Amino acid sequence: MPQSVARIIVLSQKQQHLLSQITRVHTNPYRLVQRAQLVLYAASCMTNTEVSLLLRLTRNRVRLWQNRFLDAVGSLNQAESEGIDDEVLHRKIIRLYSLCLYSKA
Repeated sequence: MPQSVARIIVLSQKQQHLLSQITRVHTNPYRLVQRAQLVLYAASCMTNTEVSLLLRLTRNRVRLWQNRFLDAVGSLNQAESEGIDDEVLHRKIIRLYSLCLYSKA
């Protein structure tokens, strides 16, 4: 049976950096960290099966969170393109990532 092709996730350097930051903060909720890792793995061209094995999730759960992230990319890109103070922008983007990766478990 042929494998379905996952939607491609392309991250900017800033997005990749912020997601990596989320994974390194020990006080972040486990599921938020896990979903940030999921997006990073998917962006590095890993298959849903490989990601599911690494994170001990089902392939359907991997697909669900990849799709939720991709659906929110427009808002994330808009927040990045706004010309505001870096610290304020950083907090706003982290909040958007948290909302998109930590809603509706």
